[in-house]
Amino acid sequence: MKKHRILMGALALAMVAATVIACTKQNGLDTNNDTNHRNPIAVYDNNTRLITTLIDAEAINEKNDKSFFALKDDANRFVVESVEVLDSMPRNKNVNGEIKLTVLDTDDECSYSLWCMKSFVVKDVKEQQVDYYLDDNVASGNYNVAFKVQDKYYIADFIGDSLSIQEVDFLEYSCTPWVFFSCRSVDCTNQCDKTGTLFNATCKQCPYHDGQCIEESTVGTIVTIIILIVRVAKFFI
Repeated sequence: MKKHRILMGALALAMVAATVIACTKQNGLDTNNDTNHRNPIAVYDNNTRLITTLIDAEAINEKNDKSFFALKDDANRFVVESVEVLDSMPRNKNVNGEIKLTVLDTDDECSYSLWCMKSFVVKDVKEQQVDYYLDDNVASGNYNVAFKVQDKYYIADFIGDSLSIQEVDFLEYSCTPWVFFSCRSVDCTNQCDKTGTLFNATCKQCPYHDGQCIEESTVGTIVTIIILIVRVAKFFI
């Protein structure tokens, strides 16, 4: 098993790309969520059958100063275009919702469609509506993030201001309660979309001839995207 420790300030130096999966910490963190003390990130109305996302992308970008990312040079590189909570079966407590973020990379002139799946979202099913909350561990920024790169599996563990990354086998990778998947859009006019979910998710082909929607393929960009999600999560609570 390979293991590396990287200071948070140096993470964005390794810019590359891949499929991301979030994994729980295995040190006994409480995974129960008390939603009474915070506001929902989205609400489903039983009458209209519509989900209203309560996250303001513009407000996130207004906070995108030098303290938002690990390195000052990344402060204005990423722009959050949209945040959307998706759920195929809102009334079913056993079906998890998903968070889809669209993020523009102004340096590489591309965009990322990012899906936070499985246990990122906690549902509170009520008589007239369904409230959605961000999982407490994700909101705190203290959790493991597992990701796949070219048929190899990794877990990145955030501990304070540092991050350790280790290669793991599929069994450990597949146990993760949080799943994060990313598609990179290159000259695709619309946002990229995915087919499937969780470990079977793949990027749909761009509907335009000259555009591409591809899975990320190297570790550095994945680490940078993970930092982005951890930082953005602070605005979900």
